[in-house]
Amino acid sequence: GFPYYAQFEDGPVAVGWLRASHREPDPELSTEFLTVLAHRRALPVPRGQVIEAEIEILPSGTRFEAGEGLLLIVQGTDIKRYPKPLTYARHEDTVNAGPHRIHTGPGHPSRIILPILPASDARG
Repeated sequence: GFPYYAQFEDGPVAVGWLRASHREPDPELSTEFLTVLAHRRALPVPRGQVIEAEIEILPSGTRFEAGEGLLLIVQGTDIKRYPKPLTYARHEDTVNAGPHRIHTGPGHPSRIILPILPASDARG
């Protein structure tokens, strides 16, 4: 784990979230490495329809050592249940109910884009 909210030692490297009805990217603010969501209108997901969604993951500057790995967790709730009022970025309200499916494979390619910088000795 990583320090999170400067209070918890078990936090993630980076977080991102998406309400599927607000999946529309902002083409002016988005870059090849970071999708920025427009949040200008709601686009409900029609029942039974597969949609493409880009999850905006907040930038993180983390140095990893050789052999370390990343674990990507996709779930329908916040990753941790930190106590109130110590955390303020909570997602407790929802407009969705029922099962949600993530489609992968040849017909539905998935990817994660990681801008990897060249190794350098940060210790000077």
